[in-house]
Amino acid sequence: MVAAAALAAASVALPWPSALVPVASVWAQSSSSTPAQPRAAAGARRAAPAAAPAAASGPTAAQLAAEQAQRQRFQTECLACHGEGGQSQQPEVPSLAGQHAFYAITQLFLYREGRRGNPVMSAVAKGMSDSDMRAFSELIAALPVAPVAGGGADADPVRMRRGAELAVRHRCASCHGSDYAGGAQVARIAGQREDYLRLVLKEFQSGARLGYTTAMNETLSGLSPDDLGDLAHFLARVR
Repeated sequence: MVAAAALAAASVALPWPSALVPVASVWAQSSSSTPAQPRAAAGARRAAPAAAPAAASGPTAAQLAAEQAQRQRFQTECLACHGEGGQSQQPEVPSLAGQHAFYAITQLFLYREGRRGNPVMSAVAKGMSDSDMRAFSELIAALPVAPVAGGGADADPVRMRRGAELAVRHRCASCHGSDYAGGAQVARIAGQREDYLRLVLKEFQSGARLGYTTAMNETLSGLSPDDLGDLAHFLARVR
C-alpha cells in the first residue's frame, strides 16, 4: 500500500483524484517508486512513473519464459484489436502506442473493477491480476509512436486552425501538455485516431464517461458537434 505520507510528500500543485489512490497501490506492489502527480504548469510534459531498479543478476530461464508468455498474451488479448504495434486500424478503437504506463494501468484497473464501462475491455481486464496489469501497461508504454498517416497530408487547414484555437481556448495543454502527449494518469491525445477522439469527446460532454473528475465534462460544456469534430481533427494530426 502506498503510504499517504509518500503521496503528500510529492512535489505537485494538482491533487490526486481519490479514484486513483488504489491504482497507485497496485503500481507500488511491483515498484519502489510512487508515480509522480501531474504538474500544474501548462505545457509541462508528465513523465511516466520510473521503473523499478533492475536486479543485480540476470533473469532466470523461468523468468524469461514467463515474460515471453506475457508478451504472447499481450499480442493476443490487446494487439488483436488495438493493432500491430499498438496502431489501431479499427474504427473507434484507440491506438495504444505512446500511452504512458501509469495511464494504461489506471484504465485496466477501472475496467477490471467495473468503474469504466466497455463489455469487451471489462471481460479482458476481469482476468488480469495486479501483476498482469503492471506488465501489460509497461508493454504498452514501450510501443513507439508512429508518424501521422500520410504525413498529415489529409489535414484540412481550416479545421486545423479551428481545432488549435479550441485547444487553446479550452486549455487542453494545462493537463495534456503543450505537445498533448499527456503523462502519468493523463492520456496522450496527440496522434490518436480521429474517430475515437470524436467519440470520447462526445462521451465526456454528455456525461456518459466521467473520468477521474468532472474536469473534462466541464471543459467541453457548450461546444457544438462541429467544434468537437474540429478539435478531434486537430489532435489526431499532432505529433
